Amino acid sequence: MRVIMFQPQFKDLVSYGSKKQTIRRKARCKPGDLVSLRNWEGKPYRSKQCIIAAAICVSVKPVTLEFSRDGRLFIYLNGKLVRNREAFAKADGFENIEAMALWFIRTHGPDTFHGEVIEWGYRKP
Repeated sequence: MRVIMFQPQFKDLVSYGSKKQTIRRKARCKPGDLVSLRNWEGKPYRSKQCIIAAAICVSVKPVTLEFSRDGRLFIYLNGKLVRNREAFAKADGFENIEAMALWFIRTHGPDTFHGEVIEWGYRKP
């Protein structure tokens, strides 16, 4: 089973099922893998991990995020431009594309980001 950790701001979104994907530099899982979606109860690496949900990885796709000079975010999934950026941002747990762009710039800087999108489906208890 693979573990995917989330920041506290995403815990409820993962728990309620509105966050259905995550973007990582390296997926470390493949379709069909069981994944444990978790977050830290306190300080990262100094506290217990809290299991949010168990899921199954359904897809892993290469993603590129590019920022224009005016801060707009362009998303390329499998090398193709994502037309519905709002839906993509919401599936990743953001209110809108602007919030996603701001979070990525604050977290990873304004340079082009290359990574992978991990999508999952929830397991029934």
